[in-house]
Amino acid sequence: MNFKEVYFVTSNDNKAREVAATLRIPVKRISLDLDEIQDMDVVKIIEHKTREAYARLHKPVIAEDVALYLKGWNGFPGPFIKWVHSTIGYNQLPKFVPKRNRALEWVVAYGLFDGKNFYPFVGRLEGKLAFSERGTQGWGFDALVIPKGYAKTFAELGDAVKLKISARRKALDKLARFMRTHAS
Repeated sequence: MNFKEVYFVTSNDNKAREVAATLRIPVKRISLDLDEIQDMDVVKIIEHKTREAYARLHKPVIAEDVALYLKGWNGFPGPFIKWVHSTIGYNQLPKFVPKRNRALEWVVAYGLFDGKNFYPFVGRLEGKLAFSERGTQGWGFDALVIPKGYAKTFAELGDAVKLKISARRKALDKLARFMRTHAS
């Protein structure tokens, strides 16, 4: 497979920065306004995104989606986390989640579509939701996610730790291995 011209579809500067820091394979960033199907399965969402992006670009594409599955809410908001952010804001989320069950699973899924085949790469991280935002580093919901085995949020731990253990890192490591082993 030829990865000389692969496009990463995102308008998020932070995602682009983390992809560049982790992937270490040249990708071209492009912002496209894509339809997003509504589903609790992030792999279905990114498959739709990559196929739509490929139909526009006619080049291999990578797309990403994120989900924050809260156990106390039976998995909600999952991939609808961005709507939580745009309506009530991440900082309000802890007020509504039951104090007794703050367990979560952060899932990041990348998809690669080459015009014929779709390849998903999923990273998962278990943890818990903080009772309020903590820390000043990071972005998104980093100030709320306490990774399993840690007492601090990602925003308190900083980028060095996040880039080693995050769900995004796990997914990107899988994508990078695939791209290295399937390059022509």
